[in-house]
Amino acid sequence: MASAQLRPVPQQLAIFKNKVASETQTFFVKEQGDKFDVTTLDGLRWMSVVPEAGRIVWNARKHVKDAQGNIVFDFIQKGFPHQATTFAVVEKNSKKEHMRLKKKFSLFRFKAQGKFTTISGTPVKLIMKGNRSGLSINVTDKSSGTVAGRIERYVQDATLKKVMKEAMPGRQNYLVTVAPGVDPALMVAMCIYMDEINEQSGTR
Repeated sequence: MASAQLRPVPQQLAIFKNKVASETQTFFVKEQGDKFDVTTLDGLRWMSVVPEAGRIVWNARKHVKDAQGNIVFDFIQKGFPHQATTFAVVEKNSKKEHMRLKKKFSLFRFKAQGKFTTISGTPVKLIMKGNRSGLSINVTDKSSGTVAGRIERYVQDATLKKVMKEAMPGRQNYLVTVAPGVDPALMVAMCIYMDEINEQSGTR
């Protein structure tokens, strides 16, 4: 499955240094139970998402790690378990927020918003819109109208057999495409957020 090339965004959309895409990049996000593996299309591990050991369900925290196992950020839900529609990207092992993700009302489509401040100090709103099942979600920079990323539910494709070897049957798998100038870690966080919300609503 070849991913379409996306236009560069007018300004860098990043909250983590040295992680901005220089060209259109596509990653494969594989659900592994309560964990996620994020790989390149060649099967190289780029990130992993694991629950914090010993954490109770309330405000469940997940660690998002790089390929070397270093924690890049934590992902937490805000509110009651299994009912929360707001999640946050926070500093590792703390409550300092980098980005807040919140579901928006929509009768027939998935809609959510991510708010954060870039490393250059610019406030940004990213709008997620697409069908409820997550088959196709566009992430758009509200100020410029530019597509910053795209999240698509994986459909079987022979060209991706290498990265599908470890995918668990019955689990959710996504292709996350990132525009030049965007921090891929942001798009991964938004993909995980969409998966969590769809799991709660039963639309996965």
